[in-house]
Amino acid sequence: MSIRRPLLVLFLLLLIALPSLLDAQRRRTRDEPTWPPERAYSRLFLGGALQDVFARHYDFCGFTKADGKRDYTPPTIEKFLGQRSLRTRVEKADIHGGSLMNYVFTEREISAPLDAIRYSPSSLLYVADGETGTLPEPRDGFDSFVLTKNCGGYLKSALDAGLKPPYAAFAAALDTDAKRSSSVLAMAGSFQSPLAEQLSAGDERTTALMARLWQFYLEHPEFRAGAYYLRQFEGVLIKHLTDAEEVIAAEQSVGVNVNLPLSASINSSLTHRRENQNSFSASDWETIVYTDFTGPYTREAMFAALPGPEQLAAYFASLPAVSATAVPLREAATHRHSVELVGLPDALANAGWTIADVRGGAYRERPELSVLATEAGLNFTVQGQTEPSLFQDSQQQEPVTVAYDLLLPARDGMPELRIPVQQRMNTSAHPLVELAGTRFELRRRNSGEYAFQWHLTVNVEDRENPLDASGNFTAGSLRLHGNRGEVLAARVVKASYDARRTVLTVTLESERSWPLREIDDRHMQSLPVETELILPVKDGYSACRRLITARLAVPRIVVAPAAPPLVLPSPPALDPAQG
Repeated sequence: MSIRRPLLVLFLLLLIALPSLLDAQRRRTRDEPTWPPERAYSRLFLGGALQDVFARHYDFCGFTKADGKRDYTPPTIEKFLGQRSLRTRVEKADIHGGSLMNYVFTEREISAPLDAIRYSPSSLLYVADGETGTLPEPRDGFDSFVLTKNCGGYLKSALDAGLKPPYAAFAAALDTDAKRSSSVLAMAGSFQSPLAEQLSAGDERTTALMARLWQFYLEHPEFRAGAYYLRQFEGVLIKHLTDAEEVIAAEQSVGVNVNLPLSASINSSLTHRRENQNSFSASDWETIVYTDFTGPYTREAMFAALPGPEQLAAYFASLPAVSATAVPLREAATHRHSVELVGLPDALANAGWTIADVRGGAYRERPELSVLATEAGLNFTVQGQTEPSLFQDSQQQEPVTVAYDLLLPARDGMPELRIPVQQRMNTSAHPLVELAGTRFELRRRNSGEYAFQWHLTVNVEDRENPLDASGNFTAGSLRLHGNRGEVLAARVVKASYDARRTVLTVTLESERSWPLREIDDRHMQSLPVETELILPVKDGYSACRRLITARLAVPRIVVAPAAPPLVLPSPPALDPAQG
């Protein structure tokens, strides 16, 4: 009985204290912060604009969906925002980040809120991803930060803020991070459009942009009176990565669960991967622009005008970026040289280029023009027949100024594009000829008489103006003049060219022939000869003429003396007396 009484008292005390203990437990549970926090932001503020990306990340991590309105941003994200907060007023354009940097605005649109503009795909300067680097670049001299958050990092930020995610969330995070199937990459700070750098570069990047603008105005005449682009802004670029390769690329370039200043090396790494590995494509970034305008940061300052049609024409008229390769001008031949304009797009290769205002006297008539797209830009090949008067003195050739304009004619209200080209070209003296040797022989004709024949060996230097081995080699009329004024006419009976040895062999033969007994080839005489060799060249419209002189061995002609006249004796006179 004595033992039962204390137990009964203890039991009664427990019954009395239990309601208060349960009530205290309920109060402790109610006072603990929930995860994710029950908090909502307006879409006008940064906190509201970030919800979509982090809510998707929350779902991809496999966390249990919470009821009610929750704040899915990591509790420690304000360390990443610098002087801004989740209460900063923002505008979020209904267009991906890369396209926003690539969008051509009208004058009316640049004064409207970014989230009130109805964006049209036809107003994109570049349509295809990767056609130009249109991801915003951090501005020099301004603070910018980069952040990465995988599922484990997302949970850690909650723990650091005193929140207590359920144990099941940690198992889900480990599984998702092992698969690299969800992560968030974000940049915050002051950014500028890559179009600004391209416009001020003064190299092939500027040329490419100017050419694209010319095409854009041709397709969209409504922008010719005024076109603008988003030059710079302050805000956040954010992207949800769900592809394992992109997640790994972000971890290698930036790091895992980092929040640090966006250095030049990190941005270069991101740009390198974007251009060479097709990672971090610009079209997937969401761009959130701060609109807490103050001081020099105004809505008007975010935009800048694009060059108009007349400015484009003036740019190409003074374009210095012309690299040309040329060979010397060739006599009697078609001359070709090429001019490469780096930066011009492939689409302009068949746009109707012509050659105009040919100057310098290098061509006998207007040359032809062909255009070919290359990896670097457009290659213009000029082909024309050289002016014969340039080669009157084959031994002393002077450089010639070749000048002309590459012209893209005006069309549909757009001005012409005229690109001047001027360069000095050498004129080649090739082919050069030099007599190497001669050989004499007699040739028997069908009549039985013999003609004189000479074989001339001529060395040729034709490296800059190659001869056409299949062409018709010949020479002008030949006359050998004797010491006493006698003339011996000769002709070319054979001429052949050995292209491998660059040797021309010419066979001359006298027009007359003589009986063998009248030819004294033991006492030869040397007679001068002068002739003009006619040399066909490859791709030639005519032939080169080269004068050659030589002294040829000529036999003497022995003329038999004339027989004395036969004198018959007179008959004796008759005696008349005898008759």
